[in-house]
Amino acid sequence: MCLIGGFRDLGIGTDTLVYTEDYFNSARDYSIVELFTQESFEEYDKGYYLLNSIASLFSSDYWVILLLTQVLTIGLTYWGVYRLSNYFEISFVVFTFLFCFLFYNQTYNYMRQFCALGLLIFAFSYFLEEQYTKFFALQVLAFFFHSSSGLFLIVPMFYFVLDNYYGTNKIYMIMIGYICLILFLVVNFYEVLYFTADWGIYNIDYADRYGEDSNFVESDGFPRTTLLLMLFPFLLYSIAFYRKIVTPQFFFFSIIIHFSYVAIVSLAFYVVFLQRLALYFYYIDIFFVAYILSNDQFIKKVSFLYGMLMIYCWYNMYILNNDCETYPYSSSILGIY
Repeated sequence: MCLIGGFRDLGIGTDTLVYTEDYFNSARDYSIVELFTQESFEEYDKGYYLLNSIASLFSSDYWVILLLTQVLTIGLTYWGVYRLSNYFEISFVVFTFLFCFLFYNQTYNYMRQFCALGLLIFAFSYFLEEQYTKFFALQVLAFFFHSSSGLFLIVPMFYFVLDNYYGTNKIYMIMIGYICLILFLVVNFYEVLYFTADWGIYNIDYADRYGEDSNFVESDGFPRTTLLLMLFPFLLYSIAFYRKIVTPQFFFFSIIIHFSYVAIVSLAFYVVFLQRLALYFYYIDIFFVAYILSNDQFIKKVSFLYGMLMIYCWYNMYILNNDCETYPYSSSILGIY
């Protein structure tokens, strides 16, 4: 996966034509100190600049940063999954199937964000080990690859809350309060966006970019099959809970994380690119789906149906509609045109 992605041509993945050359040329022409201190580079993600600086030491060709991005993303993802499997035993075949049909094409496009996602799933394994210093260090590093990665903090927060308050009345109050808060934020998205920008929580440019006058295309919704794929994990988690494959704590945690994913995806009805924020929940969510599907007690027919639905949605999204512009694949290095 790393080699195929790393040896692709520019243009295989929309964002390769948006910022790959800018980052790589700047990293090649300026020192790390200049990149981190000059005002002209303030709006760029410093972590990805650092990765480009490392890549430029090996070659002056753009493919080297594409390869290094894939190695970092997929390498950290699988390392994190390996560490998490000490707590939740999974089949790596099942996880790879899910990863390829849900995320792999996106790694060609959302390169900076997937570097952050790889760091975060790796960081979460340290959180489970209660090595909080390492967890927060990796969380901070992920922020420098993509500032939106702070949203991931909700995941360990809920794991901690359920681990410490499950079985008390507080947990139900917290979960209901969180669900109401998320629904309020989604319904009142524009008001919340401008309010938080005025408070200086993030750059006002983001409010202009994603506000009511945004230049980005609004979504017309999701195809029914894609919507079904998004909702299917609720069924998977419910079956696993009913058949006592998972604990009640696990069930509530997975349901709240998947609810967060679905709620954040719905922001695409305002601005289509906002659905990318949901990846911070979906990335860890799919690991837990893999954990359930890897269990021999789970209903095989349901697993098969979910897999077929996933393949169909992948084909419809990435082949027929060329989302992320990854098809047709081409590589001058591999001689594929």
